[in-house]
Amino acid sequence: MSSTDSRQIKLWHFVWIAIVLSVLSSLLVSELIHGHILWEFPFSAALIACLVAVPLMYLVQQLFQSGRALAEIHGREVSERLNTQTALRESQARSSCSFHDAAIGMALVGVDGQWLQVNSALCELVGYTEQELLATTFQAITHPDDLEADLSFVRQMLKGEIRTYQMEKRYFHKRGHVVWILLSVSLVRDASGQPLYFIGQIQDITERKRIQDELATSQLLFQAILSNSPNMIFLKDTEGRYVLLNRQFEKMLHLNA
Repeated sequence: MSSTDSRQIKLWHFVWIAIVLSVLSSLLVSELIHGHILWEFPFSAALIACLVAVPLMYLVQQLFQSGRALAEIHGREVSERLNTQTALRESQARSSCSFHDAAIGMALVGVDGQWLQVNSALCELVGYTEQELLATTFQAITHPDDLEADLSFVRQMLKGEIRTYQMEKRYFHKRGHVVWILLSVSLVRDASGQPLYFIGQIQDITERKRIQDELATSQLLFQAILSNSPNMIFLKDTEGRYVLLNRQFEKMLHLNA
């Protein structure tokens, strides 16, 4: 039986008890007025007292049980509401910690490019304080050679053509030097599908780019030495096949690489 059905039954109990009490009270008052009740007879008085007391006690008991049941229901509702609020606060706290304490740069960016929230890792990466970043846009610290490609991805996301994008780009550090980053972006929309803000993950790849540039420079230098050396230079694999020849070797043996 549901709580609604139970309350309806108890309500009808109350109604019937009220009717019985009203009838008894009317009869008692009528008999008293006409002097038909002889109070010197204890039995009559006791009978009337029982007729009044029994329904009254039943009514009080039902009201007490109803009140206790309602109090229990209210207590459960309050407890569930408090548990939900506690779980929500804990979830928000975990999300906040994951954002602010992340090892890589994290940011919430408005659809116009305005920084909305930034974590300490991003601030350290670009050398700006949180307040300084929140007062500007990502466009302001992006290298101009990378800006149009970034904005093109942004426009595609706002149109719904892509869901996420990732690119390598450069930021200007507050001190003026270039910082290479790997940017991963997703877009958050509201229930109606309207864009709210971007979530950006920013990883510092400056050291990796430096190593790549140094390796590329070394390869170019090696190729220049190899091509212009007056000596014959070649490499063979373990099976005796040529895998590298320089120009002098080709010239002396009249070979085509």
